[in-house]
Amino acid sequence: MNYTLQDIASDIFMDLSQPDNLNIPYITAWLRANIGRLNNAIGTSYVIDPNTLETDLLLTENEAAIFNKIYLLNYYEKQINSVLQGAMVNNIDQIKEGDSTILFARPTDVTDGYREIRKDLAEELVKEIALYRMNKATVDQITGDDTIDDTFDTDSSIDHSTIFNSRNLF
Repeated sequence: MNYTLQDIASDIFMDLSQPDNLNIPYITAWLRANIGRLNNAIGTSYVIDPNTLETDLLLTENEAAIFNKIYLLNYYEKQINSVLQGAMVNNIDQIKEGDSTILFARPTDVTDGYREIRKDLAEELVKEIALYRMNKATVDQITGDDTIDDTFDTDSSIDHSTIFNSRNLF
């Protein structure tokens, strides 16, 4: 299946459980603005068509998955920064009134969770990019004579038994 930027944005929006602070047009705009990140990561040369605001070619399933993870890495980095900025402004960790107590999550605990998600995503992304590149690799040129001749030199002056003797290697 092939994907447009709109398709990828929709998948990302659904993967994030449709957060209130995001929408599909915003994600699509981010993908457009960051197509260069995808190109650099996987060695492609997609461009945005100014008339359709989509890529000149549709992205493959693997390319879409990689772009999805690139977006998610950015998203979780922003979440970490947002939590840390909020922690600088609000450092209340509990409120007590009478017999009632409200405990707030510590910002460091929240950011640790986001960092763990981001770390896992980064590891997956590196693997996916490596697999993508490996599968896209092609042989451009074969040079030299790496074949084995079907004739064997029977010159009796050469002792062939010592050529591949591992004791002679050290």
